[in-house]
Amino acid sequence: MLMKLIRKPLVAVGIDPGTTLGYAVLDLSGNVLRLGSERGGSLKRLIDESTYYGIPVIAATDKAKCPELVYQFSAKTGARLAVPPADLLLSEKKRLTEGIKANDHELDAVSAARFGLKKYMGMISKVNDSLKGTNDERFLEDVKRLLILREGIGIAEALRIVRQAERGIPIAEEKFEEVEEFVPTKEDYFRLRERLRKLDAEYKELKQSQESLSLELEKIENEGESEDKEGNGASNNRKLNWLIRLKNRRIREIDKRLNAELERNARLRKLISELGPKLLLKRLDNLSYDEFLRRDKELRIHEGDILLVEDVNSYSKKTLEALKGKVEVILYRGRITSDVRGSREFVFLDASKLRLWEGEDFALAEKGELERLRRDSSRVIDMFESYRESRKREGA
Repeated sequence: MLMKLIRKPLVAVGIDPGTTLGYAVLDLSGNVLRLGSERGGSLKRLIDESTYYGIPVIAATDKAKCPELVYQFSAKTGARLAVPPADLLLSEKKRLTEGIKANDHELDAVSAARFGLKKYMGMISKVNDSLKGTNDERFLEDVKRLLILREGIGIAEALRIVRQAERGIPIAEEKFEEVEEFVPTKEDYFRLRERLRKLDAEYKELKQSQESLSLELEKIENEGESEDKEGNGASNNRKLNWLIRLKNRRIREIDKRLNAELERNARLRKLISELGPKLLLKRLDNLSYDEFLRRDKELRIHEGDILLVEDVNSYSKKTLEALKGKVEVILYRGRITSDVRGSREFVFLDASKLRLWEGEDFALAEKGELERLRRDSSRVIDMFESYRESRKREGA
């Protein structure tokens, strides 16, 4: 594989989809190069506008749930998705767009782009300090692009790769072994159905409890009215008011629980309905041993499963040992440390590069998208291995 060197600046693109499409094109220092918004704006128009100013390496949104247009822009341009862990707050947006005069759509796009850039500003500064004023300054943009798009590569390694590309030396690439298709088992399906049945039963129980409380409250109020008519005094009224407040609080608590369970129920129904040909992922908060034992009891992690882990850097060696031979692919969110990535028994993939349909315990991913992501990851690992082997030969 021969990496093509670039001679255009790199840009981060913030995107605010909707009836009116807002976008912002920024350089890697966060300076605004282009702001725009148009009703019914298309993906093609967005790509044309963005690539006029440079090569997009970051496609950013201000929403925790990545909009489809942002995902498509990332897929078409090869830019890395930048998705915040939660929707950006208004106060955060104001801070990120201070001093910029634009409409709301454009300001949202600027805040998304600047938030997406924050993660890489330290690395960009280090590259500038390392290469400016040297013979390798011409590789500044190439090195930055490689570091943004290929997590885990250091500056020296990225520089070696782009030097090699300049000399026309292809990067070694081995055949990729396809991911074996994982088809959810009947056990997975029936476990979901059983969970749904229990939720339905709990819903009915809560509903019945709510109705009983309503009847009890009505009875108390009627008794209170009778007591008032009989003239039993202020003491009875205070007691009645206290009981009413107590019952109202209990009803609010039950309503809150009921709504939460109804939402959970709806998510599970949606997950089951969309299962089809998609891959089923089992969710863990982290890879600590306590979390593994708790989730394994609920989800029954078995051979061939794919995991989605929120914090992969919180791990226990006992967990990794228990997963060895069962799980091969682990999707993670955020950054991943080198000691975790160095575990050769697992393939770690960045979940932000996939479209996921998420429930509380499970998520779904498109098989083709996951396979492409794994191929890309395999190529980077191949580059590392080729480099290590060449260094060993040079030192021999």
